[in-house]
Amino acid sequence: PSYSTFYRAAMDVPLAVRILMREGARAYYNKVSVYTRRSYENIASNDWWVGDTYTCDTLTTADGKTTHRPYLTAWVDVRSGIFVGWYISFGGNNSQNTVYALRRACLAHGMPNNNLYVDNGREYLTFDFGGRGHRAKKVLADGSIPFQPKTIVGYMGLEMTNAIVQNSRAKLVERSFRNVKEYIMKLFPTYTGGSPEEKPEATGSMSRR
Repeated sequence: PSYSTFYRAAMDVPLAVRILMREGARAYYNKVSVYTRRSYENIASNDWWVGDTYTCDTLTTADGKTTHRPYLTAWVDVRSGIFVGWYISFGGNNSQNTVYALRRACLAHGMPNNNLYVDNGREYLTFDFGGRGHRAKKVLADGSIPFQPKTIVGYMGLEMTNAIVQNSRAKLVERSFRNVKEYIMKLFPTYTGGSPEEKPEATGSMSRR
């Protein structure tokens, strides 16, 4: 059979099947799987804030010796898509960074009206911030129910919703972090890239053009 014959036969295979078999399950999920479209018309500003932490794609040094990558913890308003509060940490990612960023957001724009939308990281599922969630033990070894103190989110009168695991496309903040990477991180001469494919050919003392 000719090339055209094989090509026509391949094109008869549904697109979803071709992507799944050639590019894998992750590509299938991102490109052609069933999804629910979010309706922004029914959301007001300050109704939903989405939080996440981004490991910056650039290197910094402390005291001229220790090399590390900063952490950017941010909250994004779903309706407007703007950063309402953020905090940059050079000492690791933890729940305190989340509290700092949320405090700055509330001081600048007031408290959110309804809900906080976050992933399942330990910086959110802690006793003091949002509760242990699915990480909490339902019953202790002695059969008693574990004590759960009132959380910061509870004192604010808000609900905290945790995203489905490995469903980053549902979090608007991921797209905002992409813009930070493309338009800010790449300006630094120590830009590292988010993967080996994105790593620039020259770093260090050589500036990127």
